[in-house]
Amino acid sequence: MEVSNGVIEFVRNIRKEHPRLGKEKIKPLLDEYCKEIGVKTVSVSTIGKIIKRYDMFYAKTGRCYHNPNSKWANKKRDYKSKVKKSPREKEPGYIEIDSIIKFIDGIRVYIINAIDIKTKFVFSQAYRSLSSNNALDFFKKLEIVYPYEKGIRVVQTDNGSEFMGAFDKYLNDRGIEHRFIYPRNPKIN
Repeated sequence: MEVSNGVIEFVRNIRKEHPRLGKEKIKPLLDEYCKEIGVKTVSVSTIGKIIKRYDMFYAKTGRCYHNPNSKWANKKRDYKSKVKKSPREKEPGYIEIDSIIKFIDGIRVYIINAIDIKTKFVFSQAYRSLSSNNALDFFKKLEIVYPYEKGIRVVQTDNGSEFMGAFDKYLNDRGIEHRFIYPRNPKIN
């Protein structure tokens, strides 16, 4: 690989200024520089080889800054309260809710399903998007059609974002226990 020292210095300087700038984004800048100084341009893979050969990795390693005011920073999940195995219920009111994606005639449809563990009462509703507000709308419709007097006591869901936010707040306001399954364990639901 024969590359002029000017090209190597240009790549070194740009990597020092912007350590996370990759070879694809360096290429157009380097092409302009090569035209200015009258040198033959180099390919993207050659730029990658220059970065690797001359050890031009200037990004800081180690810990990244964690913003304590971020949306999820104060949301701690208590994994001890998570459901570890499929529940064995003796009376109605324990509902499992999950969502699936189906493609019908090339159109994406989100279907939210609920099942009562004891009685096997099932309710499903289709939506165009999957959000906390749609999950809340689904749950309110489920409450209307739920046939048992004592109502819904416990709701078990996966850790999807559609079951957080407005949905979770509504359950807490109504005094309904919201249980989560362990991440990456769909067999529990």
